[in-house]
Amino acid sequence: MNQTSDVAIGMIALPAEPLPPGRLGGLEVLVRHALALQTAGVERVVLAGPGAAEAATITHPRLTVPVEVEAGQRADWWLQVRAEDTTHRGLPKELLARARRLGAQQAAVDGEHRILAGRAPQVALLAPGAPLPADVQPWAMERPLFVAPARTRAERRAAIRLHLRSLIKPTSGIFERAYMRPLSLQMTRLLMGTPVSPNAISWLTLALAFAAAGLVALPSRTAIIAGGLLHMFMRVVDCVDGELARLRYQSSEFGAWLDTVGDGIGLAAFLAGVTWQVVVVRDLVSPWWWVGGGGVVAWLLVQAFQIRAAMLTRAGGTFQTIEWGHRATGDKSLFERFTGSIEYFLRIDAISTYYGLAVVFDALRPLLAAHAVIASAAAVYFGLQVRGLAARRKAAS
Repeated sequence: MNQTSDVAIGMIALPAEPLPPGRLGGLEVLVRHALALQTAGVERVVLAGPGAAEAATITHPRLTVPVEVEAGQRADWWLQVRAEDTTHRGLPKELLARARRLGAQQAAVDGEHRILAGRAPQVALLAPGAPLPADVQPWAMERPLFVAPARTRAERRAAIRLHLRSLIKPTSGIFERAYMRPLSLQMTRLLMGTPVSPNAISWLTLALAFAAAGLVALPSRTAIIAGGLLHMFMRVVDCVDGELARLRYQSSEFGAWLDTVGDGIGLAAFLAGVTWQVVVVRDLVSPWWWVGGGGVVAWLLVQAFQIRAAMLTRAGGTFQTIEWGHRATGDKSLFERFTGSIEYFLRIDAISTYYGLAVVFDALRPLLAAHAVIASAAAVYFGLQVRGLAARRKAAS
C-alpha cells in the first residue's frame, strides 16, 4: 500500500524535568530534533509529554514548519522522537519513508533507544527499553544511522562523536578517508559552535587554492614546496564546508554550486601556476606552453561538461548523483568500464594529493604531461556522456 501522500506530523516527547542547557553540534537539542523532522517532510512539529507545556519556544532561521504544543492534531503518520535522545540527521526521513512504503508502524531501534513512525502518538513507547507492541515492527538499522542518548554532558560528547563520524560520505575516496576527513572533522568540531558559515569556508577554500597557485609560480624552491603542501591542505579545508552544512542543516543549492565550481577553478589555477613555473620561471618555452595550457583548457572543459550534466539531470551543485555511464548497472561500453575501474583513484581528493606531491618533489613536467593526457581523455568521455544524457532527456520529453 503506497502512503506517500499521507499527512505526517513530527512529535518531540519532552520529559517532566527540563533538558540541561547546552548545544549539540552547534544546535540546541530541540532545534536539532525539529530540523531533522522538518527534513523528513512533516507538516508541523508538536511538543508532547509531561514537559511540553513548560518548554521554551523552538525557533531557528531555517525552521519553517510550525512548532506547537500538542492540541489534538490529526495525522496519518506520527514521526516521534524523544527529546533526551539524538539521531542521525537522515534517520527520521528514512524511517518515515520505510513506514509509508511498508504501510506498517516502524521503530528504528539502536540498543535501548528508538524513534517511531506510528499511526498515533505513543510517548510511552519512546522510553528506553520499553517493549514494542506486535503492530510496531522493529528496524535494527546499521551505522552510520543511530539513535543515542543526549541528556548528560558525557552522553552529548559521545553523541557528537557519532554525528561527526556520520559526516563521512560513503562516496569518499581513498585519500579523503586516509588523511583529509580525520583532519577536517577536527576542524569542524572546532567551528560547529561558531557563526562561521559553510559558504565562508567555501570562499576560504578558493582563496587557499589561488594562494597555492601563486606560490608554485614563484622563483623559490621553498615557495614551490609550500604551494604543493598548501594545495593538499586546501583540500582538507574543502571538506569542512559540507560537514558544517550537514551537521547544522545549512545545506543550500548555492553552497553546493560554490563548492563544486570552486573545486574546478582551484585546480585549474594550480595547474596554471605550475605551467608558469615551468615555462616562464625556468625558461622552458616550447612545448610546455601547449602542454600546460592545453591541460588547463581540457580540465575546464571537463568542469563545463559536468555542470551541463548537473543542469540536465537537475542534480543541483553535486556531480556525485549524476547517472554517469561508468556507474550504471546495465550494459557499459569499454570506455565506461575502464573509467569505472579507475574512478576511485582519480577523484578530486586523489588528484589533489598526486599533484601536490608532484610539486613538492619537483616533478613539474611529468605532472603537466600526465594531466594533459588524463584531462583530455576525461573531456572526451564527459562530452560523450553529456551528449547521451541530452539525447535521453529529449527522448523522454
